[in-house]
Amino acid sequence: MITFLAYVQRFNQPIQQIAVLWTNIQNAIAGAERIFTILDEKPAVVDKPEAKVMTEIKGRVEFNEVLTRI
Repeated sequence: MITFLAYVQRFNQPIQQIAVLWTNIQNAIAGAERIFTILDEKPAVVDKPEAKVMTEIKGRVEFNEVLTRI
């Protein structure tokens, strides 16, 4: 009887692992669908036809004529 129960547990463990893996895959697919839905949306704000092209951003901040108070 003990051998049979041990065999059943060893047989059941891979099936449980597959069930958990399947749940994770389903969650990942649902998340991917939501992400692609967001990426496929058209932006609500559109540039005007006469808009100027933005110059390259250099990644620095300059402060001119700034007064500090102590």
